[in-house]
Amino acid sequence: LLEDDPAASDAARLHSVVLTPKSPWLGRRIGELPLGDDVALTALVRGERRHIGPAPDTILEAADVLVLFGGPRDLERAEAAIA
Repeated sequence: LLEDDPAASDAARLHSVVLTPKSPWLGRRIGELPLGDDVALTALVRGERRHIGPAPDTILEAADVLVLFGGPRDLERAEAAIA
């Protein structure tokens, strides 16, 4: 994709979100995250371990890195809801 291609700016992509110690989602299950239908959680990175397609019942912890896939606007909305 070319950088000045307007379609490229709306293309789906991967985006990482780090859960801070103040996140309201700590101690809750991945399946409870309000990601919507247009954002997928593709992986969870915890410490040195990467979990591809983590189970919905995985409990979230501070410093977890959520790897999301979706369009730019959807990713922005999802990050605002969970960070």
